[in-house]
Amino acid sequence: MEQYHFIINPKSGSYKGRGIIQKINVGFEGYKINIHVTEYPGHAKEIVKELGAQNNQIIVAVGGDGTVNEISENMLFGSNLLGIIPSGSGNGLAGHMGISKNIESCFEKIKKKNFIECDVIKVNDFISCNTAGVGFDAYVAKIFGKDGRRGFGAYLRLGLSGYSKYPVIQANFLNETFTGLLTLEIANSSQLGNEAYISPNSKNWDGIAEVVLFKKPKFYQVPGVMYDVFTKRFDQSKLTTIYAMKEGIIHLNRLTDLHIDGEYRGETDILVFKVLPKALKIIC
Repeated sequence: MEQYHFIINPKSGSYKGRGIIQKINVGFEGYKINIHVTEYPGHAKEIVKELGAQNNQIIVAVGGDGTVNEISENMLFGSNLLGIIPSGSGNGLAGHMGISKNIESCFEKIKKKNFIECDVIKVNDFISCNTAGVGFDAYVAKIFGKDGRRGFGAYLRLGLSGYSKYPVIQANFLNETFTGLLTLEIANSSQLGNEAYISPNSKNWDGIAEVVLFKKPKFYQVPGVMYDVFTKRFDQSKLTTIYAMKEGIIHLNRLTDLHIDGEYRGETDILVFKVLPKALKIIC
């Protein structure tokens, strides 16, 4: 009999224990379910590893992109299915795949078990399911939530208040040098989260990643950039350049903040990346 494992991140986004466990018990009455609540960073990864390579398992991430990332690492190229109940601050991968925040809708999708074989990207020593990048976005990930405030409003406030002081970066790849960059993202899917589309044409099942280069805007250009991001026009911005690649090596001119699926991962001056096609079966 199929088993459903719900892995809940209690610190993800705005989740404050608002009856999610009760809703799962009611919504999956009659199903064989197991509920796991993570207690520390990396716990979700350990839980999946302990489940082993048993077949007929549906492992459901209840959290944001960081939770999905942790869970997926020990599911690559396996037969089990990954479900998502988005409750994070951004939920970029869920948004890209059309997975609603409505919990009843998520339950229906998970029970139907329709899935897509999705790519992931290996970036340095990490796996990215959604986007990975260096520069200002990673810096915001570093300081996000440290004052106790999370959610889209807090993220936007940090972005608008800090971008002007963040030093630009320089990237070298494809025998070219790109200067004046605020961010560089390697996109497996189309959005960072909250319907902020940084690579509108990305698909996470085509075996291709998009390298998104974004030059630091002048103050008067910021409203236009925000309009482009939220209307799926970011790829048309004069400040944006996008390259479609299966793999590559990008050298940076200095140690720079790095994020993987919205989680801060320290500093690096090099990005070595490769698309791993059809590595993950995601219910959608």
